[in-house]
Amino acid sequence: MEKQTLMITAVNRPDLLARISGLLTARALRIESITGGPAKNPDIFELRLVVSGKGNRLGQIGRLIDNLIDTIKVVEVSGERADVRPQARRERRQFPIEELL
Repeated sequence: MEKQTLMITAVNRPDLLARISGLLTARALRIESITGGPAKNPDIFELRLVVSGKGNRLGQIGRLIDNLIDTIKVVEVSGERADVRPQARRERRQFPIEELL
């Protein structure tokens, strides 16, 4: 199976993720990872989607998502960047049990 990373910009609506996942499921594609959040404009939502599947189906997915009504822009990221995931470094803070109760 091959992987493809898509950067999607769309109108922020409650059913956005459901529409995208339904589109992928109907074509037997698997979501490997998905991250997203609102852009500077709260009416716009940005997603980073990593999808795996067979090559001929992966080639179509960018165009299909771009045809969704609320999609503003779809950028296909290819090559080695598809597997690169930035690692967030967080310090873990431990609390004594008494403070949490």
